[in-house]
Amino acid sequence: MALEVRADGRRRPVGSGVVTGGDALRPFTGEVRFRTPRARLGAVALATHSAGDGRAWEAAVRVRFR
Repeated sequence: MALEVRADGRRRPVGSGVVTGGDALRPFTGEVRFRTPRARLGAVALATHSAGDGRAWEAAVRVRFR
């Protein structure tokens, strides 16, 4: 699953990578490096495409940078 770390007010992600897992019984695993942006808030965005019908599945979680 593709993952991006995004900061509010920026067009490009501050980090991106790939994580695995996340089904009903497993957490996601993976590592994405990024520099802490000046923005206090942002999001972690996940996206994948269904192998069966090609539909996109997306989710985003708001985060606060320290």
